[in-house]
Amino acid sequence: MLRALEGVPVLVRGRLRWIAVLAVVAVGACSGPGGGSSAPGSSSSVLDPGSPTPSATTSGATEFVAGGARPVTVHVPAGADPTGAPLLLILHGYSSNGAEMTGWLPLGEAAGRRGVVWAYPDGSPDERGLRFWNATDACCGFGSNVDDVAYLTGLIEEIAATTRIDPGRVYIAGHSNGGFMSHRMACDRSDRVTAIASISGVTFADPARCAPSASVAILQVHGTADETLGFDGGVLRVPGVPDARYPGAAETARRWLGLDGCYPALSETARRIDAVADVDGTDGPAETTVAESTACDPGGRVELWTMDGVGHVPAFTDAFPVAVLDFLLAQKRP
Repeated sequence: MLRALEGVPVLVRGRLRWIAVLAVVAVGACSGPGGGSSAPGSSSSVLDPGSPTPSATTSGATEFVAGGARPVTVHVPAGADPTGAPLLLILHGYSSNGAEMTGWLPLGEAAGRRGVVWAYPDGSPDERGLRFWNATDACCGFGSNVDDVAYLTGLIEEIAATTRIDPGRVYIAGHSNGGFMSHRMACDRSDRVTAIASISGVTFADPARCAPSASVAILQVHGTADETLGFDGGVLRVPGVPDARYPGAAETARRWLGLDGCYPALSETARRIDAVADVDGTDGPAETTVAESTACDPGGRVELWTMDGVGHVPAFTDAFPVAVLDFLLAQKRP
């Protein structure tokens, strides 16, 4: 549970690794690529000028590198809509990186098969070299001044300047710290983000910190046996952060019901998903229940997927990324 001088579980190559947290993360310690105090939406401090040139791959898809000092390979599938394709950014958890996330959660490859442009960007390294997203008050900048809202906004703009992207179909998915960052982007850049899928990551502790200007479709996925970020919320005890509270998964979904103008409240459906390979449900292999609210303002939708008996870093089935993509791709900005 992220405690000073104690072991901390982190995702490395798809497995939990324990590291020792030994020091306070100082303000400015993460002032590497993407840092600075530029306003949200400004990309001049994080992206190099000019558009990259795409290169072809053997499959007929193209790739190009974007992101300036924090480079990321952007994949454009051969079947992408030439008039404007969907875009999906997939964000790793604290201490992980885009390359590890690619192997653990192959959302990108699945998205490419459906004509989606995709990328796994990297957060900034902290003083121990562990990558993070400066997402919410709880997780996981720990005093950093890195402006990841500006970085990701600039990345979306650069990708759209290089290949045709449908501005009404821009999606972000993330795990853990990446899930927190997905919520941050939905809160701060609802003018750019159509929908998010947050896996084991939640929104701000303070509801006033999230004031989107438009509806964003929200998929909240969380395990009931998560001991790193509890399903019902809690406090992350980390050096230098006196009160790193975070809300639970159901509370996060409830808040988005209000922000998206949804009525009535979430209702559980008969749908079940076999999302995790090594955990079964009470009456079969499908351990994940689905609650939803679809009567929302235009562009709004909220679903809560509860993974019964599942921890922080699940062994997902092949069906899971397909189900996540089904949710995301069904959303389009009005």
